[in-house]
Order: sequence, then C-alpha cells, then structure tokens
Amino acid sequence: MKQEEKEIMMQGINKFLFWNWNYEIVLNPEDGKHYPDALMKAKWTCNRQHMLNKWAHWCKLCNNNTADANIKFYGELDGQNRRAFLSWIVENYNDEQTL
Repeated sequence: MKQEEKEIMMQGINKFLFWNWNYEIVLNPEDGKHYPDALMKAKWTCNRQHMLNKWAHWCKLCNNNTADANIKFYGELDGQNRRAFLSWIVENYNDEQTL
C-alpha cells in the first residue's frame, strides 16, 4: 500500500472515531425522533427509514450506548451503504483532532 493511501485511510478512521464521539443530533420530521446527522444525510442505497430503524435496533441492543451502536451499525452495512456513510462523514465532519 502506498503512503498516500495509508494517510487517507488513517484520516478516514480518525474522522469516523471523532464523529462517533461528537456527532450532531438532527430531528427527523417524518417520525419526530432525533438521529445522528450522518444517518439522516448520507445517500443510502435504500430507504432512509430502514437505516434509522437499523440504528435504533443497535441502540437498544447496546443499552443506548450510541458510540457502540454506531460501530455495530457500521459493521452491519453492505459495502455501498458503508461507503455512503463514511463518505458523508469524511466530506462533512471537520471537528476531529488531526493526526
């Protein structure tokens, strides 16, 4: 793996971790509930409500520890949706501590 590719990967991991600890909550007008910004704004390949329900399921299983739920949620995504989720975070989250 080239050094440039490693840097990109490290920056993506760093952004995801800091987003996971500091994400903004936004209101979903469709159900009146609050969700992490990336879940509401990512360009999913399926119905957004399906993704929100999947995240809520993980929150319940993780006893509302949303940092753990986000990791479990991410691990359950297919490749295209994982890319959509991370793409939104990399493009929009800028409050991480730099490497």
